[in-house]
Parts: sequence; structure tokens; C-alpha cells
Amino acid sequence: MMNLLPAPKMIRPLPGSCENPREVSRRLEPLARAHPEAYSLAITREGISLRANAEPGLFYAAQTLAQIRQQSPGGLPCVEIEDWPDYDARGFYHDVSRGCVPTLASLLALAETCARYKLNQLQLYIEHTYAFRNHPEVWRGADPLTAEEIRALDARCAELHIDLVPSFSTFGHFYPWIHRKFPHLNELERDVSGDPFTWWDRMMHYTLDCSDPRSLDLVREIITEVRPLFRSRYFNICCDETFDLGKGKNRRRAETEGSHALYLGFLNQICGIVREHNAIPMFWDEVARHYPDHIGQLPGEGVSLSWNYELDGERMRREAACLRDGGRQFYMCAGTSSWSPGFIGHYRRAVDNARLNAATGLDCGACGFLNTNWGDNGHPSPFSTALPGLMAGASFSWNFAGTNTSDADSLLADISRHLYRDAEGTLLPLLAGAAEKSAASWQMLVWSRMPRAFGLPADWFDARTHLPNGLFTRPPEDHEQALRELVGIREQVTRAMETCTPPDPGSNEAQAVDGVGNPGEHRLNLEEALLGLDGRILLEKTTLLLARLAGRVNSVTPDAETTARELRAFARRFEKNWRARSKESELSLIVQTIEGVADAITGRAPLALCIPIEADACAG
Repeated sequence: MMNLLPAPKMIRPLPGSCENPREVSRRLEPLARAHPEAYSLAITREGISLRANAEPGLFYAAQTLAQIRQQSPGGLPCVEIEDWPDYDARGFYHDVSRGCVPTLASLLALAETCARYKLNQLQLYIEHTYAFRNHPEVWRGADPLTAEEIRALDARCAELHIDLVPSFSTFGHFYPWIHRKFPHLNELERDVSGDPFTWWDRMMHYTLDCSDPRSLDLVREIITEVRPLFRSRYFNICCDETFDLGKGKNRRRAETEGSHALYLGFLNQICGIVREHNAIPMFWDEVARHYPDHIGQLPGEGVSLSWNYELDGERMRREAACLRDGGRQFYMCAGTSSWSPGFIGHYRRAVDNARLNAATGLDCGACGFLNTNWGDNGHPSPFSTALPGLMAGASFSWNFAGTNTSDADSLLADISRHLYRDAEGTLLPLLAGAAEKSAASWQMLVWSRMPRAFGLPADWFDARTHLPNGLFTRPPEDHEQALRELVGIREQVTRAMETCTPPDPGSNEAQAVDGVGNPGEHRLNLEEALLGLDGRILLEKTTLLLARLAGRVNSVTPDAETTARELRAFARRFEKNWRARSKESELSLIVQTIEGVADAITGRAPLALCIPIEADACAG
């Protein structure tokens, strides 16, 4: 029994094994399934035959063959495979703006991982983390991607039959631009240039003033500069979560014309700029969600990205049907759930969310599937926490029927065998259970160690300690129970890791994609699994200690000094892991948060730093 991801559409075992495993015939010829990515693979006693309609099909046949080689050290079994994808566009979307900017080597490895699991599109979410020629103030300290790095990644993606699509914020999520250089383009009627930086504001505020022509000029400059770096015929302008729209300078227009008019007017102008640069605009769907009666006002040529990260099938179908009935091209967009609860991912939710999105898209006529990985609150989760979601999305979007036969844990076990070389398939289901046991919140700790974000209500915080009340929404007994269970899971994870065998650097596994592979990834993935689990354990301990110091509980089990030493040791491990994949970017802010909590629980620093930015900032 082979564990192939994605599962092929048709696989027929044949008797015997291949006596000439190095005899590989590759040929382009018409197949019964006339799809450019369709392929056939035949392993017989005489040799191996790869057939396809076009080069992408031959490439994917080679990826399937590589997986068979990896799982057949004693000789290749004879087999016939016929295969083709359900979705024409199958992508992965990676946040490189919210604190963590990967090195070029990491991005190249990501592209190879996407190719290995037959994804053919990659997007990187960029707000300010590109070295814009005229705006060094905006990307200062971010260790941004450069034009040379993007060109190198684009070239490698082309070799791997991956479309590297540019994806830049152009309307909402404009925090670094407004905060650092363009406060006059803020929709809100306040000068924010002097406000301290907060991760919350970066996620929730700062929308361009759509009535100021200088806003469109800036967007035009961004698109004009970066468009030539990409071969893709698409350009994702994002335009999502314009939370402040119509609440400041454009309040009167919103009251008279409607907020939909503001949104659609500016969106259409940005789409016009994209078309001027010979690209097709993509954008996150806000219209089917918030303004379904105005779906006909979307630009005629463009791709709507319908994103749903929860398990609300009714809303998912309603929005997809709205886009379909409005004659829109659209993608279904799932989430890896690696950003919540922090340090490890909600893996079962990621599988179920990908399943539901893929099924809805197939029923409603979506033309693509995109799996997103966000980096909320500084991007503290190690990169490999996104890979189970990536692999689940790749499986459902290539062969939904063949993947849908498994429940979440069955698919996670299969993914664990690939990701960790976990023969028993137990490691990833254990980590999934750890995420579900967790009761503490990384976001609440972040709030305690940063200045009070603009607009957060005062009653969200304890008046005496300034700690966020969200730290204490669960009773101490829940955190104590979670801590006991997480410690028990860690012991099981450690035992499971002992059976995860690293690949031989000279083996076929090290040569999985066109002769390129990185056996060191296996070790790093295991390290990150344990790092993330230890992070969750420390969150539970820290929350209990803060509850005691805030007078919410009289006594707790963890010792403050011991936990503080563990936090500082964890910070050193975290730094090492971060630097193995990423540039420095905002690493120091995460380390300061962890070490600040260590100081707070031992009385060396205030319990919280989140006092209001100004007297009325938290009025509601």
C-alpha cells in the first residue's frame, strides 16, 4: 500500500516488480483525458513509462514516481496510474508581511514543496516587505524581499510549472505606509504618525482615503514598480478588510452614497491600473460577503477570491453561489489554521476547512483553489506548522473524491508519514490534539507587552493591572488541565519522534523534485514540532502565573522563577529556528514579548505595558 499525496485518480497494481527501475521513457502524446496536467505512469517489469499531453503532466508524473521510489527501497512495484486534477488552479498563499520574511533559500524550498504536491500557483502576501525604490522609510527594519530575489524565485517557479502571482495590499491593510510616511492618506481623521507600533493595529486598521487622488497615485506607483518582476498574467490587489472605510474622511459620502459605492469605485480604479499593465486583477471577495446586491458592479475581467477559514458551510455556499450567479470567475480559499492558537496549528480544522472549501467550489463552479497561511501577531508559528494545511489543500484540490474517503486523522496520518517520515502516522494527529487542548492565547500575551492598540475598548483591560481580560476568559482549572494534557502529549510526541527516520542524503528522497531536495528539512520540521509544543506549554504556565499575580487565583502549580528560565531558554531556541528559515525582520519583537513576560512573572517588570496610547484612544 503506497501513500501517495495527492492520491491519483486511478491506480491499478500489476504483478511483480520492476527489474529496470532506471529505464524511464518520457513522451508527450495525446491521452484520453485532454488536460495539460494529465499524465499516465506505468511501472512494468521492463521499465518505467511516463506519458502526458504537455510538459506539466510529465513533470507531475515524475513527482508521483519520486514518491513511489521513496516508499519502495526494496524495488519498485509494478503499477499503472492515470491521473489529472479537479481544479485547474491549485495554489498556496504565504504571508511574508506580518513579521516573518523568509530567506530566498526558504522561498525556493517552498516552491519545490508546492511542486512536489502538484500545486501550480504560489502567492506571497506583501504590504511593505518589498524594497520599494522610493520608499525606504516604509520597509525600514523589515528585511524586505528585493527585486533580485523575486526574479530568482519567479524563474525557479517557472521551471516547476508554478505561477508566481504578485500579491500586494492596495486599499486596506496599509498600516506601514500610512504609519511611517503617508499619514495624510489615512481614512481616519487622526494623525497616527506618532503612535507606537502594534501588531493589532497592523491587522485591523489603516485604510487608504479613497477620495484623495494621491492614494490612487501611490497604488499606481506600487503596481508599476513590481509588475515587471513577475511572469504571471495575474496581479492580486488584495483590497480586503477595509475596516475603516467610510468611518473618517469619507463618512459623509458613505452616508449618502453607501459604503459599497466607496469600495467598488476605488476597487474598479485599481483594477484599471492592473489592466493597463497587461494583467488580470485578483482580489479578496468583499462584495459577495458584504454587498451581494452589487455583484454586477465588479470589474468584468477579474478573479474574486472567496475566503472562508471556519466550518460555516452555509455561508461558504451562499457566497460562492452569489459569485457564480453573478457570472464571476472565483477561487475558493481555505486556511492552514497555523496562525491559531499560536506556535502550533489547528490541524484538524485545517483539513476540514480545506475539504469544505474544495467541495463547495466543485459544486459551484470555482476555477481555482487557494490555501492561505497568515502570520497574525508577529507570525510566531514555525513555518512547518503550515505544511499540513498545504498538503491537505493540495490533496483535496487535485483529487477531491480520492481524498474525501479519509477522515481528518486518516489524512493527517498520511501527511505525517510524508512530512516527518513517521512510519506509524501518529505524530501529526498527536500535535493536532495538542492544539485542541490548548486554553491560553498568544494574542493576549502580545497585548500585555505592547502599547494599547488604537480603538480597543477600555473594558477589554483590567483597570488595576492593565492586563487584557482575555487572558482570563477561561477558569484556571482549564489551564491546569490543558497543561497536564500537553505535558502528557509531549511525552508521546517525543517517543513518536524516535521512530521518525531521517532520509539518506544520497537517496531518492533527497532528489524528490528535478534533482533538487533538502534532507535537512526533515530535521528542521521535527525541531519545529517540538518547539511549537513547548511554546504552547509555556503559554499555559505563563497564563496561570499572571492570573495569580492579577489576583484572579490564589495559588497555581508552576514556579515563577523556573518558568522564567524556561521562557528565556525557549526564546533562544526560537531565535535559532527563525534564523534557519527567515531574515531577522521582526524576530526581536517576539523575543522581547517572551522575555518581557519572563520578567513580569518574576516581578522584574510591570505586569503589563499596554496602557492607553492617549487619554481617549480606548474609549470604544
